[in-house]
Amino acid sequence: MTVAASARVALVVLARGVTGLYLGDKAGQTRALLATSHDGSPCLSLRDKRGKSRAALFTRADGSPSLELWDKHETKRAALDLTPIVKGAKTAKSTLTLLDAHGTVIWQAPR
Repeated sequence: MTVAASARVALVVLARGVTGLYLGDKAGQTRALLATSHDGSPCLSLRDKRGKSRAALFTRADGSPSLELWDKHETKRAALDLTPIVKGAKTAKSTLTLLDAHGTVIWQAPR
């Protein structure tokens, strides 16, 4: 999202009722966006000076948290996910996944 170069901070309503707090740089590029998705799930997106997504921390619709990191081409390179504890389960299932520049999994734990 790019806004007028003079806008540095804005409250926005995007498509499908997505709302957010936009923080931009001098050139009007989005650098950070704190938003809620159409289902109300929150997301914090951090972007580079070209406005490309580089990191996001969000909560999925089921309530589970996730952290994703992307390279300069916006290819996902790492993800940390936590599946919520199922009632009666002793532990939650967490995964850490690393991907190459083509999006192929190169390492994951647990396996």
